[in-house]
Amino acid sequence: MVAKLQDREAKAIKRIAGSGTTETRLTYSIPEAAARIGISSDLAYELAKRGELAGAIRLGRKRWVVSRVQLERFLEGAGGHEG
Repeated sequence: MVAKLQDREAKAIKRIAGSGTTETRLTYSIPEAAARIGISSDLAYELAKRGELAGAIRLGRKRWVVSRVQLERFLEGAGGHEG
């Protein structure tokens, strides 16, 4: 199972790094959002379940998406709190 998660994370990183189309999408998958902010998919899923991942939206029982705009706004705001 860990190998599958790592494979999904690697694919998400490749999609983000190799394609300009991700910037025009409205949402990211959890692995894509995790790659954007530099955390593991496991941690991103846990944060989403706790309501602590900005822009995370649950669709149905298993599917999660993350709003690109909300995630970017959160990250821009987080950068302003540094020393």
